[in-house]
Amino acid sequence: MKQKIISYFFFGAIAFFSGCSDEDSNLQPSGMDVDWFAITDSSDPTDHLRYEIYRDFDISVYYTDTLGSQFRGINGYGDSIFYYEKLSPFYGVTSTRSDIVYTLSCNRNAIHAGVSLFKDEILPELPAILYPRSVLLVDNLTLRADKTAAEGKREGSVFQGLRTTIIGKLWQIPSMSATDRKLFVAEVLAAIWYTHLTEHYAEEMEAFYSISESLWPVTARTASIYFQLISSGTADTFKPHWYAYGFLQSSPSMPGQVNPNISVPGEYTMWYTPSQEEDATQYLTAVLSESEAMFQAKYGNATGYDVMLEKFRHIKALVDNVKLNR
Repeated sequence: MKQKIISYFFFGAIAFFSGCSDEDSNLQPSGMDVDWFAITDSSDPTDHLRYEIYRDFDISVYYTDTLGSQFRGINGYGDSIFYYEKLSPFYGVTSTRSDIVYTLSCNRNAIHAGVSLFKDEILPELPAILYPRSVLLVDNLTLRADKTAAEGKREGSVFQGLRTTIIGKLWQIPSMSATDRKLFVAEVLAAIWYTHLTEHYAEEMEAFYSISESLWPVTARTASIYFQLISSGTADTFKPHWYAYGFLQSSPSMPGQVNPNISVPGEYTMWYTPSQEEDATQYLTAVLSESEAMFQAKYGNATGYDVMLEKFRHIKALVDNVKLNR
């Protein structure tokens, strides 16, 4: 009897290991163990610089949206199967963006200039808590690409996605003036800061928006002041310039109409207030590129200056607080 039991175990073990062997022979790479964001060192100066950023800051900088590929076996026709990992910067948790497009660069000088700018001028200004997971450098970044120029289609500097931050205008970077370069860096930083402040300082950001909301006439308060048409035909809400409501700019998504009366320069017969994101990033750009004294000199004579200065100081206090506690 004992011998029969041993025999059963023996043949059972053979069947078990034979089954495992058959399954193992059909296994294919899953890709689950691949770190697609890893940057390896290279003798190429640009790619070596990208490696240094990854090594020192754990940030992956790309100039292509294909992160890598992996062999996944042979199909029924005898052809190799390859999987390509893509950045997919416009996909979010619950939605995707189809109104933004970009073009990649083939200019190695521009790419190197973009990587250098990110390492030397953007990274030093970012607290570690704000570091993006990855960065994609592109030649052109078109915002509201599904619209016409009259409806707000325009070239952008930056787009903040879920897994990556897209930085545009790569072709312009090598020839940017010092002033334009400083503003460009501030715009990129502002987009990154906006995401962080919105996610972690929601109450403080609502307080910032409420400063302009308080200027909205009572008769118009069934809606927010943000992204509203301001027209001379609506007397209770009309002011001929966005400064009067505490905005640094009108909405870049919907260009306004200049007053044809040349005796009233700088006034508009129609314009749109910015969205909350546009308003916040405009002030963040100002805070990150100008001192308060520069801001005062720039806007001191504007109608609505007191409100603008209050909003500037509010954002500056938030930024300083994050930097202090990073």
